[in-house]
Amino acid sequence: AILFLMLTACQQSTGTAGLKISKVVVVGDVYVGKTSLIHRFCKDRFERDYKATIGVDFEMERFEIVGIPYNLQIWDTAGQEKFKCIASAYYRGAEVIITVFDLADIQTLDHTKQWLEDALRENEPNSIFVFLVGTKKDLVVSK
Repeated sequence: AILFLMLTACQQSTGTAGLKISKVVVVGDVYVGKTSLIHRFCKDRFERDYKATIGVDFEMERFEIVGIPYNLQIWDTAGQEKFKCIASAYYRGAEVIITVFDLADIQTLDHTKQWLEDALRENEPNSIFVFLVGTKKDLVVSK
């Protein structure tokens, strides 16, 4: 479902020479799994041990839809409070905001509202696709 909606966002953005470009920002608390989610989507791999992102990192995912080339810019923002001031500059121009929380840590869900507000502050709220993604389901103990 996320892939379909991100592809829909791509169809709305046109870059130079017919190349479609869409910017996705992934926000959330430190260690909720933002980098893992992005690496799984872009590189189809999972690594158990990641270091916290410092500032911002990004991946480019290139693909074609009906012969039209697309670039999906996926921005991986740092979850630490000390990087919030610089990360907000990278929110500008986003067509998609993915707010991530850890299903095993309810506090990270509580913080998603603030992450989303910060990202929306830098963009036009009516022109953005917004997703809420829970990660680490495998770590949640069923009762």
